[in-house]
Amino acid sequence: MASILVSSSENYSGKSSICSGLGLILKERGKSVGYMKPVGNLLVDVDGVLSDEDAEQMRDLLALETPRSCITPIMLTENLTNDALLGVEKHLDETLKQAYSEVSRDKDMVIIEGEGGIGSGAMYNLSDPQVASILDSKILLITRFDSVSAVDRILCDIELIADRNMLSGVILNEVEEDKIGMVRDMVVPFLEKKGVKVFGVIPRDHTLGAVSIAEIVEDLRGDVLTGRQEMGNLVEHYLVGAMEVNSAIKYFRRSPNNVVVTGGDARIYRWRL
Repeated sequence: MASILVSSSENYSGKSSICSGLGLILKERGKSVGYMKPVGNLLVDVDGVLSDEDAEQMRDLLALETPRSCITPIMLTENLTNDALLGVEKHLDETLKQAYSEVSRDKDMVIIEGEGGIGSGAMYNLSDPQVASILDSKILLITRFDSVSAVDRILCDIELIADRNMLSGVILNEVEEDKIGMVRDMVVPFLEKKGVKVFGVIPRDHTLGAVSIAEIVEDLRGDVLTGRQEMGNLVEHYLVGAMEVNSAIKYFRRSPNNVVVTGGDARIYRWRL
């Protein structure tokens, strides 16, 4: 049985998407896949039981029957933080090992999702490298390539990994189209000369960050007054309409797929942008 801990340089770098993709690919290849998010930081109530939002999505996606208490054995609550600050010994490493034993039973591969950035959880001795060491797992580091400073983040991140053999490699995510050539021709060779294996360069796809109008309505618990037939349209940008219409229209046309937030006492116009 093998395992990989998917870590990242920062929050919202694409860890969950990578975990989902890996899980589905492995299942398509006939592998039995387990999943674990050791420290739950996106807490949700599921039928009166505390769980983690990412873990719930993966549990549904991979049709996992493993108990929630094993998939996410440790919850990032105020009590946990206070105990850590007060030096209360909670033997969380043992909690992790016991849960992992259940998650990995009869599995070919276990995907472990990190909490946030690679150092998150260090105050509980549960940073991603510490968790990987406890569970004897390799680390896959995901970095959002917003600029060349991402290289600095990667090099600093790997300094947190005591055993460099624990690092499997990195994936550069959300690379803007105009930077793809530079990343492939310069950044990847630079990192590999430093001994950092680059498994992939993923271009940025703005539609992946979009949500449907229906999802916005659901989250806001709103009522739809008109245009119900367009509820499936995707929203990529948000604009606040706080000026006269003829002046505002030039801003609305600068980017596609906008939702415009305006006052209820304003005259309502509809544009196709």
